[in-house]
Amino acid sequence: MSESAYTIILHGNDATGKTTLVPALRAAGQVVYARGDEDATLEDTIVVRGFDKLTLKLAGDDRATLPELYTDKDGVQRRIVRIVLDADVPVLQGRLAGRPSTDKWESEKALFYFRARFLELAAFYGLPIVNTGKKGVDESVSDIIALCRNTEVLTLFSRLALRTLTPDDVASLAGRRAVVAGVDYAKRLEEIIATECGETSLFTPEDVRAQCLRDPGLVNALVNQYDNLHDPSSQLRLRLVVEGESKQIYKVETPLTRDFDNRVLVFLKPTIYSHSKQSTAEISGLSAIRAAGSRLFLEMLHRAGISHTYLGLNKHGLIWANGTEITMIETVYKELCAGTDKHSFFGMVTDPAITLPTGQYKRGPYVRFDWRNPNHVYKGVNPAKHPFYYLMESSVGKNVFYENFLTARAKPFGDKCVPEELVHGVQAVEPSVDWTTRIFFTMQHYLHQIGLEVQDGCIMLDPTGQTMWSEINQDCMRLKRRETTTANSPDAFDKDVWRAGGSAVKESILDKWNQLNALLRAHLASRPFHEHEMVAPHEAYGLHAREVLADKNLTPTPRYRALYERLVAHDRSKLRSN
Repeated sequence: MSESAYTIILHGNDATGKTTLVPALRAAGQVVYARGDEDATLEDTIVVRGFDKLTLKLAGDDRATLPELYTDKDGVQRRIVRIVLDADVPVLQGRLAGRPSTDKWESEKALFYFRARFLELAAFYGLPIVNTGKKGVDESVSDIIALCRNTEVLTLFSRLALRTLTPDDVASLAGRRAVVAGVDYAKRLEEIIATECGETSLFTPEDVRAQCLRDPGLVNALVNQYDNLHDPSSQLRLRLVVEGESKQIYKVETPLTRDFDNRVLVFLKPTIYSHSKQSTAEISGLSAIRAAGSRLFLEMLHRAGISHTYLGLNKHGLIWANGTEITMIETVYKELCAGTDKHSFFGMVTDPAITLPTGQYKRGPYVRFDWRNPNHVYKGVNPAKHPFYYLMESSVGKNVFYENFLTARAKPFGDKCVPEELVHGVQAVEPSVDWTTRIFFTMQHYLHQIGLEVQDGCIMLDPTGQTMWSEINQDCMRLKRRETTTANSPDAFDKDVWRAGGSAVKESILDKWNQLNALLRAHLASRPFHEHEMVAPHEAYGLHAREVLADKNLTPTPRYRALYERLVAHDRSKLRSN
């Protein structure tokens, strides 16, 4: 097969440039197809419209593989190169404004949703993205042809496709325990221990040496991570840049392309942690369940026009996401006096001036800000910032590490509520309140339809307060059957199951979280966006805001009443007047 024998298939949202680029590429001697400009006789062979139809169904791991080769009418075997075209929604709207007419697929609501769906497909199938909003036609044509001819880059994209990427692949590409030639690991480890295992270190030198004797590969991992050592000849590496209680975040390092510069790969660790109960565990299978839940809640946000950095997820808990600036603020939604509020404000839950008999706040839901503190402190420092922390935890074992090192030596600390006046300058306050309300009202709208409710939850937003970047699933919110508030109730679908029963309820939490995912998926699948919501003159969060305003038991403050009235009035389905 000749390297030059390829066929380009362009996919993407309306107004991303397919109609312009197809003739331009053909004029440059390329064989190219796109929806509306394809050879219908080849559909089963190269799949053009079939790919686009995937945007009409919920994302899942059971989607079929796509053809990579075909034989054309002249008997030439050709590679199929799929490229997803993209542009920001305002750019798309500007282009559409120049057209003589528009249709229901070209409203702001539709453009936002389908842009997110095409980007998810690109992440799932490992397809390159060309942003036509930042380039002219000639530059876009040149970039597309260069991509098609660079089989090394295309192979790299395919290798990082969520459809096939596994945690074992990530571990292999990270090579954290690899042996790098020319390194005296034993000597270098002692030098690092002398630097890092001092007065404020959670680990003594003997702790580290003893664990390395039990686990010799830990020596390589500690030195490699500290000195950022790796095989310099490698064409692809995943470098761990951040690790926390529940996630690992990797950056792609490759000399082949800059396309991954603003992306990160997130791995959801199979862990669960309760600060209030001071308990933790690893639960096999939990990563997959959290990822499945996140996919479904992300679908709700996309329908409502709410931005998230996540591009796509897979069944292993791996996520491709856009990079973003983060802050120390966690944004918290509270609908009733439970959890932190109940334990922090003595007597509030039964104070009739503040709460209703149901536990709901009389003034309705509110948004507060927390400063994201370490879960524990040791001699005035965050022990999790120690360069050995997570490698030691992984080597020792989570439960043993938690009991023998963390709780035996460090003190619990945790997040603290921070006044809004201190948030200004760190994160935009009013947009954060607005978007947090939109996010939870959107989820509440869908949950109410299946007899559930979200009672509170926490998220993280970027400094503008308008893009979410944190995980969104059962692990970060309190979910119950409606009218149920008891933590260990069989109708709890959240981490309260764990808080109430600890390690004894591992199977129960897997079962309840799987039940929730099944309920949500069945409901959303039965009401596809393009059939039920795309042309509706309201937003999911606006519908719930209307319910809150109509609730005679609630008396929202002027600030929140004004916010709810704005949300009710939102309508992104409107088309430009022709």
